Amino acid sequence: MDKSKIFSRLLVDEDLGEREFKEIAELSSKYIEIHKCTGDIYIKNRDSYTISQRLEILLVGLWISQELKLLDSLAVTCADLAEKLGEKQTSVSGPLSKLVKSNIVTKKDQAYSLNPFRVKSLLKNLESPNISSSLDRAHKKNRTPSLKPKVPKKRVYKSKQIKIDKEKLGEEIIQNELKKYNLSEADLERIFNIDNNNIILLKKPENTNIRVTHLKSSLLLLTANKIYFGDNEIESSVLRRQLENAGITGLTNLSTALKGFSECIIHKRGAKGNTLTNYKLTNYGYNYGIKLIKDMIFGTNEFNLLAKKGSRKRIKKPTQEFLINLDEDKLNDNTDYFCRINSIEKEKLLSKFELKNDGVRILFRIDKSARKHKQIDTLLYLGVILKEIYKISKFDCAVLLKNSHQPHERLDLLPRNPTFRKCFAANNNVRDMELNYNGLQLGKKMILEVCEIEIKEVYK
Repeated sequence: MDKSKIFSRLLVDEDLGEREFKEIAELSSKYIEIHKCTGDIYIKNRDSYTISQRLEILLVGLWISQELKLLDSLAVTCADLAEKLGEKQTSVSGPLSKLVKSNIVTKKDQAYSLNPFRVKSLLKNLESPNISSSLDRAHKKNRTPSLKPKVPKKRVYKSKQIKIDKEKLGEEIIQNELKKYNLSEADLERIFNIDNNNIILLKKPENTNIRVTHLKSSLLLLTANKIYFGDNEIESSVLRRQLENAGITGLTNLSTALKGFSECIIHKRGAKGNTLTNYKLTNYGYNYGIKLIKDMIFGTNEFNLLAKKGSRKRIKKPTQEFLINLDEDKLNDNTDYFCRINSIEKEKLLSKFELKNDGVRILFRIDKSARKHKQIDTLLYLGVILKEIYKISKFDCAVLLKNSHQPHERLDLLPRNPTFRKCFAANNNVRDMELNYNGLQLGKKMILEVCEIEIKEVYK
């Protein structure tokens, strides 16, 4: 028996690794483009994908950028991924943890990286329209089978939810609905356009307040959806896309803007961890939506929802701005004294910190992966400088972090950190913070270490 003849059909001349990379490049070209200088990743037709799918595409793009030597490291944090996708970190953390459980993504020291052996299968799953995200498929595959005997469920007949388009609903039904409010279909066509069952807002409400614009635009689209399609609910992602197409900006704060008008629009959330949410129009909101449409068409002023809300508006107490103003001679004298009593060379101190008569900021990179650790380190460094050199005890955390180009979001989480509570005065107001004795001593120690170019870990 000649085995070489039998297995000869398996032999190829082409390098298998090269063929694999060519196939990955061909599949990836449908979803991404990569800037050849910066390595920035552009997702094609990003609005047609879910957050989970965009996350998978981004991870593939980062892996390719690293293979092209455009990135130094493949590992990124959840915050970095959320920033690149333009989504909230809470929206990305759920799908990302499922990818880790499915062994598609590896996690090490709060940093994530794509498993190179799963790149091709990830792209092929994205390519198949009838197959759900590889995230869900892998998650289901790893489920352990239940040992309980299957009990036949009682069959329950439910009415099927049917997406009714304009033609099936019938012109007569729409006209009868509009006649109740002395409106015609021609009137609606001045504000809306229906294209393949998609509502396009042609005329957005004129208002300088972005919160009011979000409310009115959402009411218009939800009202039109009920008139044309008989449905008082829209998926959150669909509503955001419709608002974006209408030229509405600042949509990251949409849910916050609508939260105060729950009697008109209800934000329906699913089970814990479920990212699919809906916006539901109430009967009260539908009436105000009709009033808003009539105001935009006939120039009337029936929409008085905001006037009612204004009567219950809370008055905020004025806050004092955090200002630094120190004479240049006094600044030099205080700096010399601080360096002398702490045995620090002034040149080394000034190479690490920029001291100006109107502010201070750090000039070196804090090598910490977690956002809270970067924030606390920065505040310890600058808190000591303000206390010892500028003679300022209380400071605004957001201002200091922003001036030093450090992350300044989610400062409300800092008081929960044990290191923060140990080093700062017992005050939950991050706009009016102060170092205590422990924080002052730890901050001085850190400044001494950084001036000797010997940075030690503060957090264990």
